[in-house]
Amino acid sequence: MISLGLSAADQMAFEAGLLGDHQVSTRVSILDMDQQMLGQVTGGVLSGQVDVDSAQDVERSCTLEVRDPSNTLGLVAAGPTSPPVVATMMVRVEHGVRVSALGRWVWVPLFTGPIQKAEMGDGKVTITGQGKESLLNAATSMTTTYKKGWPKTNIIANLLAKNGERFRQITRWSDKTTADIVVASTAAPWPVLKQLARGLSGSDSNYPWLGYDGRGVCVLKSHSQAVKWRFDQAQLMSRPAITVDADAMRNLVVATPNDTGSKKKLKQAVARAPKSDPFSPESLARGGVPRFVRDEITGDWKSQAQIKAAAAARLKAVLMASVTVSMDTLVIPHLEPRDVVRIVTDTWTWDMQVTKFTIPLGAVQAMSHGRTRVVRPKARMRGKVVHR
Repeated sequence: MISLGLSAADQMAFEAGLLGDHQVSTRVSILDMDQQMLGQVTGGVLSGQVDVDSAQDVERSCTLEVRDPSNTLGLVAAGPTSPPVVATMMVRVEHGVRVSALGRWVWVPLFTGPIQKAEMGDGKVTITGQGKESLLNAATSMTTTYKKGWPKTNIIANLLAKNGERFRQITRWSDKTTADIVVASTAAPWPVLKQLARGLSGSDSNYPWLGYDGRGVCVLKSHSQAVKWRFDQAQLMSRPAITVDADAMRNLVVATPNDTGSKKKLKQAVARAPKSDPFSPESLARGGVPRFVRDEITGDWKSQAQIKAAAAARLKAVLMASVTVSMDTLVIPHLEPRDVVRIVTDTWTWDMQVTKFTIPLGAVQAMSHGRTRVVRPKARMRGKVVHR
């Protein structure tokens, strides 16, 4: 979960407040490319949403319609010949919760990223934004070489800095490169950064997370399997829908070591499912012919034992069918991609990593006889667990 800078007691009060009736609001800020404030509107959001999908190259995106008749955000054009230069602007979206126990608003940053498009008219502005990864997904015409022996996390921090990223929070690992790394002028930096981060750990589900949080800060941190939130039946707005998909399953893994110039020549290692496994080549046989579904990995391993262990670990990760759970819940705005949540229904309990979710923007109100209350909008959430 994203840190809100609250004390432990205030955090408890905030999270308790999410479960009861509470006021919500949305704050929209326009920033320059160094994230300095240009304009801000609170409570003028008519509609919109922030989408988070950890399977995409750019994890976060947002669309929103803002009422801004006085042009506080500075996005309304004076005319067709003098439009605002949105390519030099970012948008930040924050979800506000009025916490009665604290007597104040708590603001949770949901999105910070460059504006892709802005449409103006009739006192309203429609904004489309993409996460800051989009600034690193194009070639830079700049070649950078990192010599053998550099700590990988130092390379990540340095490459971000070379591309103008001042907002970064990089946890240090001891892993070092075993060969020179050249980031060519024709290469986009973000895929290189993601590959370096994944090289810090061998497990597909537990590798460190590198990405941009709602503040627009590039974060590299270790994965935690601790449950961050518990959704019980009172917090579920719909019964979870379950989809099983075996398409990503693999029953044979070949691990090939990179050529690091070492005198010690290392060999490939192969891991395959045992015959008794329901996904083994023999279990999937057709006409008596075993069906091998192959996966290949490479790495800078230093011994044959490491290669064998990597192949076995990868097989354990991919010898599975995925189960996708989709549900509507109360908005829990400080959840982040890959946070582990616990789903509790009347018939089952399951822990899952959140991989995809949508948070609606703007307060959804319903009129009831005799009083007006704020109905908490539903958040569309999706995650993946694994099942043998």
